[in-house]
Amino acid sequence: MARRILQLILDNSMQHLSSIEIVRQLSAEEPTTESTIYRTLERLVAFGVLERIQMGPGPATYHHAHHRHEHVFCAQCGQVFDVPGDLLDGAAQRLRSTIGFTLRLGQVSLQGTCADCKNRGGNESSREPAATAT
Repeated sequence: MARRILQLILDNSMQHLSSIEIVRQLSAEEPTTESTIYRTLERLVAFGVLERIQMGPGPATYHHAHHRHEHVFCAQCGQVFDVPGDLLDGAAQRLRSTIGFTLRLGQVSLQGTCADCKNRGGNESSREPAATAT
């Protein structure tokens, strides 16, 4: 099962597949229980092969842990963007030095409004940007 999950994620590396999408696609290929898929996903996360990212209120998304990067996602259209892993290094250092908080970099997602939604008249202030770390 782990190989099938990893292959599915690698084949869809330009997307951030949710746990629901992974279950749907694998179940369509071959009958299997959802609990087996979820347990295997969590094992792959525990072993450092996959990263689990919670982007807003929906199901977690998974991707291969091949290089450190952060995520920003549009609260209006749901599009997810990968951003350089060092983007938040300064903020992480400042949090550590001012309040002793250690930010788990590589597992951060920031919510906001993408340029396309903003250009289409999306209201940036309608949903206050929030940071989520998992």
